[in-house]
Amino acid sequence: MDGTWQFTPWARASLREKVDQIAELLKSALCQVDGITGVVASSGACVAQGQFHGESARTTDHCYGFVRPLPGARVRETMIVPVSPGGRDEADLWAGLYNSEDSWLDWALGQARLPACRQVFERLHRQASRRQPETTAGPGRARHPISILGLQPR
Repeated sequence: MDGTWQFTPWARASLREKVDQIAELLKSALCQVDGITGVVASSGACVAQGQFHGESARTTDHCYGFVRPLPGARVRETMIVPVSPGGRDEADLWAGLYNSEDSWLDWALGQARLPACRQVFERLHRQASRRQPETTAGPGRARHPISILGLQPR
């Protein structure tokens, strides 16, 4: 991690400015490379320092930028940059996927018949405020985190 997404003048730019700048750099570096039609670049799931709201930006040549708050006080920025004409259609598909990233975890938990993320964090908060964390299932045996929370499939 080099701090590009957190500690540079670029990090403080608007989302649209960031998309424009990174697109220019990536296109010039990769447009002549065979087999690469585009790039998805991401900050990774960073600790949200401050308040973040979902935000999107799109350029006329199908470059995208997303800011998505994530569960657990995290946030991710994602940039999608096509570097070839064929990459534009692919960029639109990737954008469709990343546009709903903030709902992926709840969807996956629902598929496993588990409570939504908000409910899990509320339960963790209640347990922490009681200061009675359960950590073992018997002598020397660690309990699975799901069983610590007392979560059971619906």
